[in-house]
Amino acid sequence: MIDDSDGDFALLASIGTPGGCGVLLLALAIVFYVIASNNKSDCAQKHCDVGTPKLMAHECLCVSGAK
Repeated sequence: MIDDSDGDFALLASIGTPGGCGVLLLALAIVFYVIASNNKSDCAQKHCDVGTPKLMAHECLCVSGAK
């Protein structure tokens, strides 16, 4: 699953890249952020026996708070 780290990587890569490639990477970063947003909402709708669902490390994981 695409998460925010993919968009961050494309955004940072676009900053140091000159010309049309930088613009292309910037557009790719925007697409990644939109897909990540959809993936987050899909993950949030899933059910966990323990904890809450959260998109982390390209996976939808059940996460519980530290005690």
